[in-house]
Amino acid sequence: MTGNPGLRVFFLVDGTLHSLGEEPATALGEDLRRGASGSLGDQGYEAAALSVADAIEDVLVGAADEPIELEPDEAEAIFYVLDSAGDAHRGDLFKLYRAVRRAHQTD
Repeated sequence: MTGNPGLRVFFLVDGTLHSLGEEPATALGEDLRRGASGSLGDQGYEAAALSVADAIEDVLVGAADEPIELEPDEAEAIFYVLDSAGDAHRGDLFKLYRAVRRAHQTD
């Protein structure tokens, strides 16, 4: 992948910042779009998944640079997408997964 190797996408989950590099953020955005389309099953988070995917894309293309403050339903969407993808156990992605899992468990 060519791009900006220093690019980070920041997520604010329950008052804590988490970041992903360009490649994992792109993969998460793509997974969220699949979730929004219903191809990962009907979990009831499709609109929230699309909202986060759009926000990630905005950062990746330079249209935004502020942290993505996750609403509870958006954190839930990331939790379900990462949980179903099974690849959440790597580096920064795992830190984000743990944060949204904690938010999921407190709902």
